[in-house]
Amino acid sequence: MSQYLIFQILTPIFFSLINTIFSSNKASQWLFFLATLINLLCLAPIYSEIIENESILYLLGDYENKYGIELKLNFFSFIFLAIINYTSLILSIYKFNFKDFSFKANSLLLLAITGFTGIVISNDIFNIYVFLEISSLASYALIASNRHSLPSLYAGFNYLIFGTIGATFYLIGIAFLYLYSGTLNISILMRSTGMFTDYNQYYLLLSFFFIVSGSILKIGVFPVHNWLNNVYKKSENYLTMFFSGTSTIVSIYIFCLFAFNIFVWNNYASKIHFDIVLECIGSLSILYFSFLAYTNKNVKKILIYSSFAQVGYFLCCLGVGTKASITALCFQLINHGISKSVLIALFSYEMLHNLKSKTILMIHFLFSSIIILNLIGTPLLFGFFAKFNMLVAIIKDGNILTIFSMIGGTFFSILYGLKLLRSLRYQDDSQLRKLYEYEENVAKLENHRIHQEQFYLFLVVCILPIFFSLYFYSEVNNFIQYATSNLLTFR
Repeated sequence: MSQYLIFQILTPIFFSLINTIFSSNKASQWLFFLATLINLLCLAPIYSEIIENESILYLLGDYENKYGIELKLNFFSFIFLAIINYTSLILSIYKFNFKDFSFKANSLLLLAITGFTGIVISNDIFNIYVFLEISSLASYALIASNRHSLPSLYAGFNYLIFGTIGATFYLIGIAFLYLYSGTLNISILMRSTGMFTDYNQYYLLLSFFFIVSGSILKIGVFPVHNWLNNVYKKSENYLTMFFSGTSTIVSIYIFCLFAFNIFVWNNYASKIHFDIVLECIGSLSILYFSFLAYTNKNVKKILIYSSFAQVGYFLCCLGVGTKASITALCFQLINHGISKSVLIALFSYEMLHNLKSKTILMIHFLFSSIIILNLIGTPLLFGFFAKFNMLVAIIKDGNILTIFSMIGGTFFSILYGLKLLRSLRYQDDSQLRKLYEYEENVAKLENHRIHQEQFYLFLVVCILPIFFSLYFYSEVNNFIQYATSNLLTFR
């Protein structure tokens, strides 16, 4: 069944080419939906094989892994692959309902999905760079594709500059790693970098600095977040939704892979006190961005600042670096993957403009409430287990600032969650536009209409993972424990 792993890359590439050949805007919507659905369905046999064998290996061309290209998936990387596929599917349903995008945009989206997927399943550090560039080039073109919007072009240029700097840092870091080890294969590197001696420590510390710095820049961590903030604000809603659930998550995966698997976190982070730096930055990010989300009146900006606050939670968990905190990180990744992209879609201008019927508005309010409560961490929902595990891990660590920031962030998240729900009480289009003053092409969006059946399908797909995770909570918890063990492989 390891062949299903290569399909995760081949499927979006194939449909991207078919999309370009057909050159039909209407057909491209179906092709994009079909590609994302196939990739998501392929996760079932992949999951079964991981449960049975603990990991999946796929050698391209049957070459030895020291010289050839190897794909690998374990419990930890499967979480990221599932988030990417789920976000891609809800994006395809969202696009199918509300806009007729050009086939060119869909082809670029499929190439971006190829890049993000390749990063997660590649077992070669240079191939990760190649897939990183594929996803980045597609992302630059997508963000700048709105030629009638100068802010979109500016945001695309910002992404180009800072994305290139981050990728260059990563490339310099893997050059130092290759100079030290003579291999690019991750499994071999994991066995070799555990040997910390006076002779090789300078190569490895330099590599650690460049790779981690590049990853942090790509994540958009405070205070180097402003470029990503502009990208989210100036991009169209479907791109903000897509990148919040894929680009940032994949950058976190790269950070985790190198910091914990290839480098031994306890050896390197403690030498430069990087764990303390991460906890402090994460704590400040939670408080600062949660407060900005609460004080803002713009719906899209509230969701964007909420996403940056979520990154703060991730950084706190990584800074603590214990088994309990990494378990909490995995829970929070799933919680974020389920909730954030869905909320950006549910509170987009296209969506709210079409909520004319009281019945549809009530259903939308109900589903939005459940997802917001899940993101906050309300008891009896999956998000509660994520926040509870995180709080337990941070209390064990004993960092007062982090504990205070988490409590404060949760308090502000309740307030801006209520503000989002209150925005559904708009009376007419003029009031709605005040919630979306950033929109340059609102008039164009007002011509789109929702098909009720497809709207209900979208809501079901959005809400299903929350109840699925609750119903199979014991299995999900066991899976996350294995995922934590995959990441914390101390040698």
